[in-house]
Amino acid sequence: MLIKRGEADRGVQALRAALVEHSNAKGKLHAAILTAILAEGLGGSGQVAVALAVIDEALVRAAGSGFRSCTAS
Repeated sequence: MLIKRGEADRGVQALRAALVEHSNAKGKLHAAILTAILAEGLGGSGQVAVALAVIDEALVRAAGSGFRSCTAS
């Protein structure tokens, strides 16, 4: 929500913390959408290279999981 309100830096910090907690809890549900929002916030704050790296890391994790129901045909 912070990112959508134009507070990209605070939103990015909050999302990074949430993703760490999510990972520590072995959570997988919602990780993809949270990562996409994180990348959006990073891009919105001018950190485009970091945003692209976050997306690349997410794609590598997704490829390793074998889960494909959300990929384009």
